[in-house]
Amino acid sequence: LERAAPLLDEEAMKAATGGELLFFRGVVAYFAGDGEASLRHFEDAEVRLSEDQPLFRGLLHLLSGLSLLMCGHPERAVETLREHVRAAGRERGIYVSRLVAGLFFTHLMSGDLGRARAEAVRLESVASTSDIHYTRVWSSYMQACAHLHRNELDQAARHFADVAELRFILHRAAAADGLVGLALSQELLGRGEAATETLELLSAFAREVNDPACLVVAESARARLGCLRGEGVEPGRWAGSIADPPESAELFMWLEVPCLTRARVWIGAGTAEGLERASTLLEEVSRRSQAWHFTNQVIEAGALRSLALETLARKDEALACLAATVRQAAPGGWVRPFQEAGPPMAALHGRLPRQDETSDFSRHLLDVLGERPTPPADPVAARTRVV
Repeated sequence: LERAAPLLDEEAMKAATGGELLFFRGVVAYFAGDGEASLRHFEDAEVRLSEDQPLFRGLLHLLSGLSLLMCGHPERAVETLREHVRAAGRERGIYVSRLVAGLFFTHLMSGDLGRARAEAVRLESVASTSDIHYTRVWSSYMQACAHLHRNELDQAARHFADVAELRFILHRAAAADGLVGLALSQELLGRGEAATETLELLSAFAREVNDPACLVVAESARARLGCLRGEGVEPGRWAGSIADPPESAELFMWLEVPCLTRARVWIGAGTAEGLERASTLLEEVSRRSQAWHFTNQVIEAGALRSLALETLARKDEALACLAATVRQAAPGGWVRPFQEAGPPMAALHGRLPRQDETSDFSRHLLDVLGERPTPPADPVAARTRVV
């Protein structure tokens, strides 16, 4: 982008081409975690982009909303996107699909799973009316994510299966993440053999599209399910290969964040050094997620860090961390981060006080943590257990 800018004359910079350049600068700024810079670029771009560029306009308004969220203005983000939808009237197609997707992302990353799912269902209607297959698969992925986090595993697996079938239509990162979601849903349902097959499909997909990021996600997902099964993943073989905390683009709304799985591996190994590393890493992930207003990842990191602190015998800190995380998870009904942690989370959660406003949600979590399915008696599932 820096090399392209000097090649544009003054007239081009004032016109749609300059708007496109500013738009892409806004995209880079957003995914680098600079919400204020991205908003400035998007505002400058909007006055230059023409009305007959629905894809650019839709993406610009989507990302402007997410930039508002990143800057700590979730209500403004939602209202702005809704106003654009209202202004579009009966218009459908690419433009409105991006607005509705923006509402889904905003609600999910704000921790509101109910509203996120409603927008994902609305996106399915937009896709059907406009006959956009790409948007329909995005809707399946979005609905699946909302169901998974709410512990509605059968519905999640059904929608993730649609993503798996149409994975070459979807955005590559979402397709890989959807395959992780399918494997995770299957494992949590006690379908270990199916989960293993899905992991193989994910690895094959990553190799076929020849995408290094997808290959990392595939390896990360394999380690994550190994932790879930209690298979003793070796930290030195995988977790130690990823050194830095994630940037905003790596966190975003994704189900599979390799650095979080690295923390899972260290917690599962149970060494003092690994647990301290996990706690430090998760504290940094939480700090960054709070700064970017990614409530979804704050919940994820908080649930894991409470386990690391508990295993380190820092019990008061563990309870305080878990209590704060449950309070953030309760309004949106986030269950999966706690359920995935299994019996150790049930034991820790059972020691929480019941006098705060999240007590109903806490009781629900305890019920869920006590209802893990018994895997079927097949050669693969027979070796699996949840830790």
